[in-house]
Amino acid sequence: MVAAAKQVQSLVNIVALDAKEIKAISARLTALRTLYQAASPNVTGTPLQGNLTALNAWIDSVNTAAAAVVTQTMIDAYVPTHKGDALNG
Repeated sequence: MVAAAKQVQSLVNIVALDAKEIKAISARLTALRTLYQAASPNVTGTPLQGNLTALNAWIDSVNTAAAAVVTQTMIDAYVPTHKGDALNG
């Protein structure tokens, strides 16, 4: 039972660290999108031509993941003293 609990905490810690990164990425993408929209550059001939709607939808998806309850739940469950190696082969 102890081994299972350690494996669970290892997974939670790994997910928590990634969840923190997703939240940071979400904030950065949102800020960049705001700056981009304010600048309103011409996208003709660039990779953004024809892809702005898809890019905005993708940023919205990242924001949705960052705002999910489970994201903060995992971050809150992080245990800094846990070694995190219980899932290693």
